[in-house]
Amino acid sequence: MEKRHLEYVHAHQARLKARLGESEQSENDFKEEANQIKSDIYYLATREKSEDNDVIQVQ
Repeated sequence: MEKRHLEYVHAHQARLKARLGESEQSENDFKEEANQIKSDIYYLATREKSEDNDVIQVQ
């Protein structure tokens, strides 16, 4: 009985560790994608601002 219970507990712990690893990887992937989006937005915003300054306005 003790052996079966410990086998069950260890198997459960292994599944929990696997899920934790998946969760951590998902978090890292999300952070990378979010940082890329922030970078893209910053680039577009500063590029548009720069282009606005380069436009010669005719009156």
